[in-house]
Amino acid sequence: VLGILGVLSDDEKQELSRLSTLRSSILQAPLTAEQSKLLVLDGVSGFGEQLYQIIAPVLHKIYSGDATTMKLSRPLKIRGGDLLLEKLQTAAEVFGVERLSVRKSSEPALTIAPVAAAEPTLAVGPVLAGDISPWDRFQLGRALWHAQRRTSPFAKRSEEECLALFDGMILDVRRSGSPSSRPGVEELQRDVHRHLPRRSRRPLIELVEATPSDADEQLQSWCRAIKMSADRAGLLLSEDIDAALAVLMSGWATTRDEPPETRRQVLEGDLFARELLTFAVSDQLPMLRRQVGLAIQSK
Repeated sequence: VLGILGVLSDDEKQELSRLSTLRSSILQAPLTAEQSKLLVLDGVSGFGEQLYQIIAPVLHKIYSGDATTMKLSRPLKIRGGDLLLEKLQTAAEVFGVERLSVRKSSEPALTIAPVAAAEPTLAVGPVLAGDISPWDRFQLGRALWHAQRRTSPFAKRSEEECLALFDGMILDVRRSGSPSSRPGVEELQRDVHRHLPRRSRRPLIELVEATPSDADEQLQSWCRAIKMSADRAGLLLSEDIDAALAVLMSGWATTRDEPPETRRQVLEGDLFARELLTFAVSDQLPMLRRQVGLAIQSK
């Protein structure tokens, strides 16, 4: 973190580079359920999480068009000798994803992305090869977190699009009142009504009838927290905060030669970057890295 802020001396930079060569790349053990909770922000709870748990089993049906947009192949068979697929499988084990499905995308702009599917699924772009860069590892960690939690449709969607789904669920119960101003809500309401099984409708009705007074704030916090939690997973796998910030902020790379104060101002202006930096300097991250074999090894 001090390095990306430009406040390290040349000697300190050399020492940091030396320590990086001591880092292990062998998976020691997947994260336990308790350790995985350290990646999850507090906002992934409350009213938003309760609504999500009801709709999660059918999200892949509501957003089935995502796979078509990505132009995906059939699932690839993970065989020995395929370096890329072996690395993806090893990374999946970190997050407890046992049955990972991988599909190729012909979209040139796509590198790694989660796919809305019944099982944890990743799409990999045509340029991705066996040597995965720190930028790609950050995206891989995020994608695996979303795939494991079945929040893949929200990975690339905005906060407003995430909230539109919740609006559609609530509208399907109430069928009256002020319509949502968010785009696509009516179509989402129809999809919820079509795909949500009857056994899930009663819990949804009961939950909506007991909507808390701060429901809007809770839902907004949930939509934001799932993305920030995925960013934490990405940083754990990437080990490179500079690469992570470059993915989060499109203009970050252009600040490389700027004074430290300018870089700090850029970081302070981005909510997601500030949260990730806080996690990067916490005690949680090195503990998780030691668990999965990504920590610097003592000599």
